[in-house]
Amino acid sequence: ELEEHFRVSVSEKDLKLSLEVPGRFIINNDERRTKQVLVNLVGNAIKFTDRGKIAIKALKRDGSVEVSVRDTGIGIKKDHMERLFQAFSRIRNEGEPYREGTGLGLYLSKKITDLLNGGIRAESEVGKGSVFTLSLPLHMKGSEG
Repeated sequence: ELEEHFRVSVSEKDLKLSLEVPGRFIINNDERRTKQVLVNLVGNAIKFTDRGKIAIKALKRDGSVEVSVRDTGIGIKKDHMERLFQAFSRIRNEGEPYREGTGLGLYLSKKITDLLNGGIRAESEVGKGSVFTLSLPLHMKGSEG
């Protein structure tokens, strides 16, 4: 579903999008809100990646599912990382073009994730890209948990 949602955006920027989901996961949470967070993370990856790829990977880890969105985009300076999830936080690296946005996407994603008893974290290196990881409680289909 995410691939379909972003097909045009990825194509317009000539990016590669890969999706790796081993098996089928059932996340016992609000599907609409979970999708909202993932759409924001992938949308940001596309916005801040001018060439290369975006890789979405899901895996089961300790009773939860972790979905990582990795890009080969511009990256984020270390001193900007602490502001990532603050309301109206607009981060721009020197020399980078202005990119549209309200500064609310990651803030709202963090709030939603907290309400879903999950977590969200980011790792980044300027010039190499970023990885945003969403963790949510889950149950595997056909298992006890």
